[in-house]
Amino acid sequence: MEYQDNISEVEQAVRLLREHIETIRINLEILEALKLNGRIKDTDKRYIQITELDRKNKKSFHEFVLDELPGLIKARIEPGNKVLKKSFLDWAADLHLSLSYLDRIIKDYLHQIIGVDESWSKDKKDLEVKDKRFWKFLDREQDKARLFESFDDPKNAQKLNQTPDPEVRKKEQQ
Repeated sequence: MEYQDNISEVEQAVRLLREHIETIRINLEILEALKLNGRIKDTDKRYIQITELDRKNKKSFHEFVLDELPGLIKARIEPGNKVLKKSFLDWAADLHLSLSYLDRIIKDYLHQIIGVDESWSKDKKDLEVKDKRFWKFLDREQDKARLFESFDDPKNAQKLNQTPDPEVRKKEQQ
């Protein structure tokens, strides 16, 4: 029974870490896409803070899994020894706190970017029309089907007083 409890705690910790790592990976890909599109600059302090913290978490993960864990597994001689489990759960708790902090920073940063984009799009939509010179004309002409009837070619009209087209004149002379 005790062995099953140990596994369930370890499995819960692993599931939790997987979810955090996957969420952070997706959010970092979004930030990278925004950076590639020019929305985020390389010198942005919050972006640099996020990438540094992500590097630190990855380094901690690799150091524990690749350096410490094999030594702890080798040293585990007695079946009742809980050093491996305790070491893993302590490390997982620390990594969970760091991943939670990183996740919160990323989400706050993305919300800030979304807020700026929303305010920018609202400003574009709410632009005031300052040139009102043609409003009276549009009010008068709103009932007409076509605003600019003068642009229509007159069907039964006489020839207009225009200079003849030189191309047409050449054809007529030939």
